[in-house]
Amino acid sequence: MNTLCKIICPRIHEGRINYLSNRKSKLDSKITNHSLLIKSASSEIKRLNKRKIRYEKKQREFKDIERINELILNKTAYQLVIEKKKKKLEEVHNDLYRLKRNEKKQANKLSNTENNFHHSCKNIETKIHDEIEHLKEKAGEIKDKVDELFHRQVPDVTASNPPKEIPLENLISVFNAKNKSKLPGTLIYQLNPKVDKNNIIGKQAFDNVLEVLKFWSTELNLRSYDNKNAPIKAVIHYLNKYANAYWDGEEIVFGDGDEIFGPFVNWEDIIGHELGHALIGDDLIYEGETGALNESFADIIGAMVNMYANKIKGKDYHWLVGKDIIRIQVKIKGPNGEKTYHYNTYALRSFKAPGTAFPYLKELGCKDTQPAVYSQIDQSDISDNNGVHDKSGIPNHVFWLIADQFGEEKAFLFWYDILKNVNTNNRIQFAELANLQIETARARKLHDLADALTIAWTKVEVLTDSKIQIIESSLEKHQLEEILIEA
Repeated sequence: MNTLCKIICPRIHEGRINYLSNRKSKLDSKITNHSLLIKSASSEIKRLNKRKIRYEKKQREFKDIERINELILNKTAYQLVIEKKKKKLEEVHNDLYRLKRNEKKQANKLSNTENNFHHSCKNIETKIHDEIEHLKEKAGEIKDKVDELFHRQVPDVTASNPPKEIPLENLISVFNAKNKSKLPGTLIYQLNPKVDKNNIIGKQAFDNVLEVLKFWSTELNLRSYDNKNAPIKAVIHYLNKYANAYWDGEEIVFGDGDEIFGPFVNWEDIIGHELGHALIGDDLIYEGETGALNESFADIIGAMVNMYANKIKGKDYHWLVGKDIIRIQVKIKGPNGEKTYHYNTYALRSFKAPGTAFPYLKELGCKDTQPAVYSQIDQSDISDNNGVHDKSGIPNHVFWLIADQFGEEKAFLFWYDILKNVNTNNRIQFAELANLQIETARARKLHDLADALTIAWTKVEVLTDSKIQIIESSLEKHQLEEILIEA
């Protein structure tokens, strides 16, 4: 893929698009836990329940005995029978006592078994962690030896052992292009080895990129976009008044903006979006509906990074891409008739209401043209790689509908899990993704989620032939604990 995935549609900024270059990122990991001891304990509980049923049957027999005793209380002829029944009752009580005592013993045994199991699991987990740390340490040693051979350096015998885990901060380097086109430019900020040219914008770029890496590490258990501690170069002050940002496969590049657009390095969701393209790689071809899904996944990752960095929940989030990045200066009259200036601000795109992020602005010569439903797509428009930015509003809106109902974190984990499984079809279309999501949800017995996805994709007219068998208002929020990223 020789294209650059930029944050702004060419319809908004003509001629400012470069396209994302090749980077593949395939993520696989597995977590499996099975417990034979728990299964055995469950069998024991079932056996005790059977004994309890037999006991209840004996209790019913005892009640029959009492009724007989009342009927023949004054019948001396039945005294011997009553005595026998009483003895039998005593035996039942003795059996009950023994049963309760055995049940208590079994419960204690089960508790001890569970405690031993959890203790064993902790020991195994500790051993696995120690082994992983040992392997990481060995890998670090091997990498150092390879670096020494590659650079033909003499190893430093006084150096200490390499760290077991590279801090995320050490993966980031910030460069200054000095308003020129040559990349990456001059190194101005990094932590190890320490470089600090006292550049405020460079520090801000560093902090915002770090938030993306922290989100990946915390929510997806990833170490950089390749999960192999790949370094990330951030370039600021690219060209003069360059109003865009992009990932080119090696670095994330920021323009300073111009009279209309603000500095792109200030927006965490835009940085999350561009680095999201690094995460997506070549899994989705950057053209047409597939390219729109590529842009949509990047928008979703950017929004999640923004919420994570600012500790905001989806119900309180604005659900805009690049909120307030468009700034239009207008003249207004003050209270005494004096002229003052004011900025009207707008976003690039909207999850909640595609096509409403900004009205027609003469300074841009256009308005937000994202279609809200599939029938509004202009299929004859082949600009912007066949409309990758405009069409992305449809899957964005579907994600918002699901996030609003089930929570943004659970919706995101499900979306990301689906993303990992589309690499076998890197030209997937909207309808194919919709069916894949619905089939996956049903296979996991997440029927409420499957029904909600059917409604959402039908609402945006992607699934026009769907037969919805439930009433939308009757849906209840589903606990999506089964949606786990296998990492």
